[in-house]
Order: sequence, then C-alpha cells, then structure tokens
Amino acid sequence: MATTERRLSLRVPARAKELQGIRQQLEHTLVSGGIPLEQARQWVVAVNEACMNIVQHAYGDRHRGDIVLEVDTDSQKWLFRLKDFAPPIDTKSLKPRDLDVVRPGGLGLSLIEKIMDEIHYLNPPDGIGNILEMTKYWSEQQE
Repeated sequence: MATTERRLSLRVPARAKELQGIRQQLEHTLVSGGIPLEQARQWVVAVNEACMNIVQHAYGDRHRGDIVLEVDTDSQKWLFRLKDFAPPIDTKSLKPRDLDVVRPGGLGLSLIEKIMDEIHYLNPPDGIGNILEMTKYWSEQQE
C-alpha cells in the first residue's frame, strides 16, 4: 500500500482575486514534487477552473466563505481535494457544456474532465458544503 503525503494545504477566501495565489503555490508544489512544468500548468488549470466554479456558482453573489485546497500524493497519483462551505449543490445537475456550441464561458467542467483522470463529489460532513476530489495518475516513470 502506497504511503500518502500531504503536499499542500491552503484555506483562502473564495474570491477570484485569491486564485492567483492558489495557482502559484500549486504550481510550485507540483514542480518541486517532480512534475514537469508543462504538465503542472495543465493540472493548475483544472484546479483553477474548479476553484472559479466554487467562487461563481457555489458561493455566487449571495454568500461569502472560504475554499480549502488539499493536495496529497503517493507513488501512483496526485489527489486534489477542494472543500467549500457554501450550500450543497446538486451534483447530478452538473454537466459539461456541449463544446459544439460556440459561446463564451462554461468550459470549466469540460477542461477539468479532459485534464484529470478521475473526478468525484463526496458526501461532506456537517459544516462542509461541498467536496470535490480530482485524481491525476502519475508515476516517476512518466517523467
């Protein structure tokens, strides 16, 4: 059984202006963990899109709160866990937009699904609104 290591744990206000700091810290964590820069930047895009969805859709204009990002890794994968404290969302209603329809916005879920290997919405414990886990399989042989 692989040993899991916590590589990053952040809690920031759920505001668009805070996402730059998340992106920078995450990229540094990934690169220092042996992920090539080009690959790391793709993973950062997926996490950023998920964070922006929290800001825009989970909290929206009605609520203020935080985003928690936890990044764990073992010898086979990287796990990105995002938690928010907004009202729970109906995960069954989340669908990527049809990419054949040309219009701005709405590509976040499609990008996340394209970049990540697994995406799971977990049942949150009391006090947590939503939990999203994204997994990217990666081993040292891929470097």
